[in-house]
Amino acid sequence: MTRAVMLAGLRKRLFDLALAARIAVAAVVRFGLAGAFRQLRAYLRDNRNVVAGAADRYVRRGRDTYAASALPPLASRAFLDYLVEEVATFNGRRLSPMVMALVSVSSRCPYRCRHCYAADQLRAEEAVPLDRIVAAVADVGRLGLPNVFLTGGEPMMRRDDLPAILAPARDAGVASWLVSTGFGMDRDALGALLPFGLAGVVISLDSRDPERTNAAKGHPEAFARATAAIRAASDIGLLVSVDCVAGPEVVDPAEYRSFLRFLASLGVHFVNFLPLQRTGGVLRHGVPAIGTDGFRRLEALMDASNRGRANRDLPIAYSPMVFEHTRGCVAGQQFVYVDPLGDVRPCPFLPEPAGNVRDVPLREIVERVRGGGERAGCYTAYEGLPAVTRLEGKPKAAAGAPEEGT
Repeated sequence: MTRAVMLAGLRKRLFDLALAARIAVAAVVRFGLAGAFRQLRAYLRDNRNVVAGAADRYVRRGRDTYAASALPPLASRAFLDYLVEEVATFNGRRLSPMVMALVSVSSRCPYRCRHCYAADQLRAEEAVPLDRIVAAVADVGRLGLPNVFLTGGEPMMRRDDLPAILAPARDAGVASWLVSTGFGMDRDALGALLPFGLAGVVISLDSRDPERTNAAKGHPEAFARATAAIRAASDIGLLVSVDCVAGPEVVDPAEYRSFLRFLASLGVHFVNFLPLQRTGGVLRHGVPAIGTDGFRRLEALMDASNRGRANRDLPIAYSPMVFEHTRGCVAGQQFVYVDPLGDVRPCPFLPEPAGNVRDVPLREIVERVRGGGERAGCYTAYEGLPAVTRLEGKPKAAAGAPEEGT
């Protein structure tokens, strides 16, 4: 498999021109000539469109080009279908099209991370039978989602079962990702999964400091395993993303840049910053969040690192909370979450399940989740940030929350 590289400068501009032409054709097919012009203009003039604030570079692997790990390859049929539906639903104030499912394939984990949102669902034995997990992944394909992220617990605890879990996604044309601590992820283990359609890995790594990482994850080999897994995945041509829980040290400008340079040296393509939410291990251990000021610094740091010639070799940085701060909550709209016990929820941070895949097919539960409409959003946990509601039009502050600039 070809190793991924960054696409920037003139090559990116030429790609964007060709992509714009393909988007225009797809919009004309969907809306007609005049309708396509009106729909695209309305969508792009709103600063909450999906391309607003995008990096000035892409990740290219073989013939595929990626703007983010959660989106299908740009210019692919899956991406064009998604974007045209996104334009239609956004302008029509309807629920967004789904792009992924986050499916826990194991309730076991060798670590006990202090910030783990699934800490309360971890068990010594597997809670969900293999056949129900395989059925849930097959339903991701039936629902037409382009991506499935397989998490846990630690998905490599089910290493021998992963080919059976990945196969239905591959057969349905769904890109599969493993969300992991890096445990058990050597070249042989990952290479064996390539024939089953594995597209990439998402490795949890919060710091470039080994001692800090090992302490946070409660294991003396956590840092070494995570970095070795990243190198192995990059070497065999997988896309590599890092999930980083954004603590106070990450939003220090010097440390932020040093961390991204460190990730680039390992072969990382994307980094996803996750501000802490008051759930799971965070509540149990009293892990400090970055606060509103820290969130705003993170937003500015990400915007700066995603642009400029000097940053072209750095991973593309993004954060779901930064996106939702402007866009509104997309839990249950653009994705759903199956937890380690099989409960299906709009996202890991909303406690009430809509059903369990041990008893009900995932595709039926997803209909219930999406029927619940839009949620409040994680950004409401940070005082001083305006909560937005996309379905009501332009962003507005939640009751009692200050407007921007006040």
